[in-house]
Amino acid sequence: TMAYKKTVGAKPGEEGPRLETNIEYYTNSGETGKYGKEKKTVPSGGNWERYDYDSTGRKIKIEKAFKNAVSTATSGIVTIEQSYGSVDANDTPLANDTRPRIIEEKVHGTTIKKLYFAYYTNVNNEKVEITEAASASAAAYGTAGNARKTIVYYAPNATAPAAGRMKYVIYPVLLHFVPQIVSLNLSPSSFNPA
Repeated sequence: TMAYKKTVGAKPGEEGPRLETNIEYYTNSGETGKYGKEKKTVPSGGNWERYDYDSTGRKIKIEKAFKNAVSTATSGIVTIEQSYGSVDANDTPLANDTRPRIIEEKVHGTTIKKLYFAYYTNVNNEKVEITEAASASAAAYGTAGNARKTIVYYAPNATAPAAGRMKYVIYPVLLHFVPQIVSLNLSPSSFNPA
């Protein structure tokens, strides 16, 4: 592991703290996809992060400090796992696609957030982007109750200036509002200033 120090903040002769971030890199050229990439960052504030990559160099894991966990901790930390395999039958990721399809965040090994992503072109040649938040840690993509946001873009061959621009967004329904009828007595006799 190669270490590097990055200093940010006040310049010599200026007031204010100088903040340093220690950065470690993967140095084993045999680690395909990792070599030369950041392995760990430790800013002067102590909120460290560690990174892992797949064989194509895509980030697959981020580990972060939780409360006072030291940078060598393996438990009691926040873990964010990213995977790149398709979750939607319409989505066929290219080999060089760096957009994750699943992001799962865990604290102490317990899933606290899980997001799904899908990117494809529909039958009208319009780009579609889906972001879906799992309603429970075990909820799969497409499960009823998941919060889904869908963005559709005009086809590249659409009439200018619409081509390629956002066509519409469908937001998830997060709250069911049931209107209530409230009867108010607004007759002049109901106002009594005394």
